[in-house]
Amino acid sequence: MNINKTCFNFWYTEQGEILKGCSNAELLELEKKYSLKLPEKYKLIMLISNGGIADFEIFKDERWISLTPFYELSKLHVTKIIDENNENIINRLLVIGDDGTSLYGLNYDNEEPSVIYADCYGDFEIIANNFNEFINLLSKREYIIPDENAIIALQDEDQLSKLVERVGKYWKNSYGQSLPQIAAAIGADKSLKLFIQLGLDLEGVMDFAKKNNRDHIIKMMNEIE
Repeated sequence: MNINKTCFNFWYTEQGEILKGCSNAELLELEKKYSLKLPEKYKLIMLISNGGIADFEIFKDERWISLTPFYELSKLHVTKIIDENNENIINRLLVIGDDGTSLYGLNYDNEEPSVIYADCYGDFEIIANNFNEFINLLSKREYIIPDENAIIALQDEDQLSKLVERVGKYWKNSYGQSLPQIAAAIGADKSLKLFIQLGLDLEGVMDFAKKNNRDHIIKMMNEIE
């Protein structure tokens, strides 16, 4: 696989959509903020688009791992992963995205960061030993229409309205999560606002926002109450 070609074609786009990347200055500011060095290929894909939906997936251990959405720079943060005994098993994880139930990030406990995929219970696996290896593992998505999480992450009002019309106000995914809960989990505030306007149930939304440290969602919910 041509790694540079994959980077340039990394993002899912609608017909006619123009991507807007971050700047080199913004990347440098983030590196200074967290005292780390971002992988060159990660910086390349962020220069093309400052976050969004990956048009690739990873097939690992006989299953597909979805990579939607990738955070914009302002949402990147460093966290820890602890085990059931509250002991740190990863001290510096730069979280670069999540799908509402699991997250993926760069493990800076290593000199060269590995790529980690972790579920909501704290269990994690190493997807790749470095970001270049991660890029080489990617496979093009075989479908055109994005799934529910991707539609919510895109925050397009027309697509969101069609989604609610298609699945219904009381739809839940295989994890038992409603559309507003998913929006809260991934920090999609515009999507959540539309769901509120459409009269969807907000039960559990605040819990998902708090669990995923979505301060802007918490603030929005407090203002509603």
